[in-house]
Amino acid sequence: MARNYAINCRLTFCILALVIMTASDYILYIRWIYSMNNYKWYAGAIIFPLVGLFMFWIPTIYMSYISKTITNDDKNLNQKKMFIMGFLDSTNSIIATFAIPFLSVPLMTILDKSSLPITMLCSYIWLKRRYYKSHYLGAFLTIYGILLPLIMWRGNVIANPFWVSMYILSIIPGSISYCYKEKWMKLTDVSLWWMNAWVSLWQVLVGLLTLPIILIPGLTVAHTPNISIIDYLLAATKCQFLGINTLDGDNCEFASIWMISYQTICTIVNIMMLVIMKDSSSVMFLVINTIKTPITALLGSYASIAGKAASPGTTADLMSFVMLLVAGGVYYYKKEISLDPNITGHQGLPSPTRHSDLGNPLIDPSDINFKKL
Repeated sequence: MARNYAINCRLTFCILALVIMTASDYILYIRWIYSMNNYKWYAGAIIFPLVGLFMFWIPTIYMSYISKTITNDDKNLNQKKMFIMGFLDSTNSIIATFAIPFLSVPLMTILDKSSLPITMLCSYIWLKRRYYKSHYLGAFLTIYGILLPLIMWRGNVIANPFWVSMYILSIIPGSISYCYKEKWMKLTDVSLWWMNAWVSLWQVLVGLLTLPIILIPGLTVAHTPNISIIDYLLAATKCQFLGINTLDGDNCEFASIWMISYQTICTIVNIMMLVIMKDSSSVMFLVINTIKTPITALLGSYASIAGKAASPGTTADLMSFVMLLVAGGVYYYKKEISLDPNITGHQGLPSPTRHSDLGNPLIDPSDINFKKL
């Protein structure tokens, strides 16, 4: 009982912290991308994973060679799995980065909820999860809540159906990544620091392979067509790290401040997210995102907080938020069913982290090396 209480306390702490931190994390990310409006590829494909690379590799090297808290037994995932995670995360980041400057904060927080039905489908196929009628009802209400502001007249939606579609498309690889990480974290006792370090490295490499994207007119540099790759990279670097405006439409003065603030909170959120997925399920993280939706939208309605992405709330937004909160409550009313004996994690229940734990319905906290986190 005491052991179960310990891990439930850790899970509860992460859930409460995430509800608060993901809202500010979201706003900081949008402010950063807006400041890099002419260099969206550079921000999403290179800087985003590169900063994560340093933030995860420094403690990973320390724990591997100095404190010895990460051993060879903690490195149970091969590089093929690391590459798949990095590819999915990189694809999610790059596509979303292109769409963000064309959408408002309230709209993006609503569109984000499409990750719930997508993750349900992924979990059904990949994790062999099955659902009660209440889960399907929750998914239906989520889709309905997303469609509300799209059905009711909103100028920014009608004018940008392409970017709405692009943003929703970016959610697909992100949702697949949630499920993929959840499965392998529950089948192996892997260090989260070590895993994130390699995933970040693969993200950088995948991002570099997408370099030709910057040559597509109007997709990256909005006001200076036919710019060379070298000139683009030099201007983007000066914008990000020196705050120097080079091209028409640049807004680089606070780019480094937004980036550092976002990356710091993002790293903390990422670790907590993985802890939740390891102790519970990836859908739990999505439920948390549903709860923080109105908080983010409220912050995003003030120009002093969200900048150019700010948009006053509308009746359609309010109806959508209410529907999404109801959908989250309906979905979370019952736990999912897992047909795979190796992955028994349901919402609200901790899960085994090693094959040797499969006989136990709950994880034994003594099997977790908290120093890895």
